[in-house]
Amino acid sequence: MAGLESLPRSLAASQAGAERIAVVIPCFDEAAQVGSVVRAFRAALPDAEIVVVDNASRDATAAVAREAGARIVHESRAGKGNALLCGLAAAGVLCAVAGAGAASIAGAATFGGWSHAEQRVVVRAGVMRPYPGGAFHGERRLSADQLRWALRALAREAGAERVAAPGGGGTVTVRAFDRIVVDQLGLTDVAAHVQREARAAGLAPPDRFGAEVVARQLGLRFNHPSREDGFELFPGDAITRAEAAWSLARVLRLRDGDLAYVREQLMGFSLPRYDADQRRVLRVAVARIGWPYIWGGESDGTSSSIGGWQAHGGFDCSGLVWRVFKLSGSPWGREIQGRTAAQQAGEIPRNRRLRLHRVRGGDLLFFGSASFTSTPTEANVVHEGIALTPAQKTCIVEILCTRELGDPFRRDALSRPVRHLAKYKDYV
Repeated sequence: MAGLESLPRSLAASQAGAERIAVVIPCFDEAAQVGSVVRAFRAALPDAEIVVVDNASRDATAAVAREAGARIVHESRAGKGNALLCGLAAAGVLCAVAGAGAASIAGAATFGGWSHAEQRVVVRAGVMRPYPGGAFHGERRLSADQLRWALRALAREAGAERVAAPGGGGTVTVRAFDRIVVDQLGLTDVAAHVQREARAAGLAPPDRFGAEVVARQLGLRFNHPSREDGFELFPGDAITRAEAAWSLARVLRLRDGDLAYVREQLMGFSLPRYDADQRRVLRVAVARIGWPYIWGGESDGTSSSIGGWQAHGGFDCSGLVWRVFKLSGSPWGREIQGRTAAQQAGEIPRNRRLRLHRVRGGDLLFFGSASFTSTPTEANVVHEGIALTPAQKTCIVEILCTRELGDPFRRDALSRPVRHLAKYKDYV
């Protein structure tokens, strides 16, 4: 049970004085890990009730957890908040622990060891070096010296000049790392173009916006599975060696055609004029480009209006919409009551749905197998984003990045757009 020492002391200590403690673990497709998690908690808190909430898993999560000694309850509504509320109601708990924290206790992954394969790739390529003794220490922060070493190796591989990097041996933030790697790949002008467009459109983008859009388009950032949400980093956090190794291994796999495609796509990035209502909404969304994807996430911190807690600040797809329209106090957020993409899509009457040619900035786009006229369900509406641009050239703001609807998944899975910025008469 590696990692059990990370169990909060207050949780173990509280059992002696508390009348009853239950541990609630929301799970989605966690059959590979949930058994060890349950057993670890049973060993640490032998008198506590362990409740596993199966959040419509497609694998044997419930059976594995039951065999390990947990009580199983089921929640069909997607999202960690819904699952946690279901578990709290079932257990009447004094203490709840959600999945990402539970997984760290079971040692399912470590903060520095989750990218072992990529660490081996960058060491073999000479892009990063292990510490004396051979350990990689992915949990440590990447130093500026180590980044300069990596840039020299990448420049040598590409036959290019090494770009400037911070001096000394200090740490490097995620946003600085992404910007410098984008520069090294020769895409500085692309990032600058994206930044200028967003600024000219009145969206007040953060300084990292252009470089982050390019980095995400290249696939340089890793989205941790839900059980590792606690490993995620904010743009302003110091990047770890494990995260840097994953990104640099991705760079080593890029080909000239990949870079040319991203250049072609993003140099065509252009934004329309927005009215005041559109700018108000889109500024909130654009400010969060580059934040981590968090299962069930909807807030900038670890508090949640639905479940009370989330593993890390950040958002899932419908959580970003919830944050942009609902938690920002936007008057249009009053029309949104459902938390998941399917619930939000289901709130829109058929006569208020928009054909694609009517889409404009600030509209919501829903994706899945549902048709334009069908009834939304959790199975047929699986994703949503916020439109940045109108009509067939629609670009959307999602968690993590901006995407063109030319992306095959988004083009083929578009179900329906809706608008929350307009009055009812605009839908007729």
